[in-house]
Amino acid sequence: MLICSALLLFAWVQRDIHDMPEGFLLLMAFVTFPIGIPVTIAVGLAMAAVEAMFSITYNPFWDIVPLWLAVSLCGYLQWFVFLPFVWKKAFGPSGM
Repeated sequence: MLICSALLLFAWVQRDIHDMPEGFLLLMAFVTFPIGIPVTIAVGLAMAAVEAMFSITYNPFWDIVPLWLAVSLCGYLQWFVFLPFVWKKAFGPSGM
């Protein structure tokens, strides 16, 4: 979560750079791999649909905040809830 928060801070500080959203998305997908990639695609498509439906103007920083929330939450669940659960089931006292 610290790395995800640092990436959001990076996005805020570098919000005036024209390709900051692309760098942010790639770094978030890397940090939360493998779940980060499909979540990024799903949230991006949903946000594009909402922006088109309600004629919301594009803002490089504020458009990545919902994505950051979704990807950070899914990455946390993947690495700190699901993976330890699977590890305990596979290699715990009653496993193998």
